[in-house]
Amino acid sequence: MKLIFTLILILFLLSSCIQNPFNKTPGNSGKGSLDVTILTSPKLDGKTLNEGDTFTVDVDVINSLDVPIQGRICLRDQTTDTFGGISSTGENCDNLDLAPAERLDDSGKLFPDKGTYLFPLDGDFSYRNLDVTSLPNQIFVDLFYELQTQNEGIACIERRGVGKCQTTQNLNIAPKGVPLEATKIIISPSYRGDEVILNAEVVLSQKEEGTILTAGSVLDPNTAGTQRVKVDVEINRNLAKCNTLNQGYVEFKKGQNEKIIKCTLPVSIPLEYENVPVKVTLEYGFQKTVQGPKFNLKKEDLIA
Repeated sequence: MKLIFTLILILFLLSSCIQNPFNKTPGNSGKGSLDVTILTSPKLDGKTLNEGDTFTVDVDVINSLDVPIQGRICLRDQTTDTFGGISSTGENCDNLDLAPAERLDDSGKLFPDKGTYLFPLDGDFSYRNLDVTSLPNQIFVDLFYELQTQNEGIACIERRGVGKCQTTQNLNIAPKGVPLEATKIIISPSYRGDEVILNAEVVLSQKEEGTILTAGSVLDPNTAGTQRVKVDVEINRNLAKCNTLNQGYVEFKKGQNEKIIKCTLPVSIPLEYENVPVKVTLEYGFQKTVQGPKFNLKKEDLIA
């Protein structure tokens, strides 16, 4: 009996390894996310840290999006650098490089990629020279990363007068869970003789709190300064002409969280009607701030 039980256990463990060969933890099905967990050693949240006591910070970043995440992760606190602690000079930053989540089975579950970042990169943190008896403090994590995302839908296109397709179509597109994406693609045809002109109206919406950055600015600081998103709209695998774009870019000014892109493309329909793919590709950077533990700093008691 013991031998049979042992064999069953071995087969179960082998099966588990085969189903999850990349040692990734399965997450929920559906759209993904970029999640951050901040832990300190020793635990500081809601506690008091004495002047001179040391601590370190572990940050876990879990990517369950279906796109890679590349950029920088930086740590900071709310106190001035005069007191030491977590310096804001850029030394508490590390490279952020996470693979896209994968779907390895038919269940639809996501297997995310995870990165663990230890701060400081060498040694530990401590505070000194406090000028008040007690000082509130908090740790923050800033993520600066680049994204290339795609939203797709299928449009029914027909020759004039066939009557198989709706005149105006709001395409069914699946949300990706990314900070900025195409939330609506509306397609309508117009006709010029026997030629079909496809008109596309694309609504871009910022879905997450943070700052949109110009595509390429995270990895190349020389392109920083504006908030421009590179937009490509393809209809039936051909690049559409979008008059609302400036050299292929749309700018999000401060306070704006939605833009409408209007594009057109002549489409050849060899049959009476045809289903054609419509794809919107976005390239941009994003800055996201995550709040960490809150704690108090206590000035060292001076012995007379």
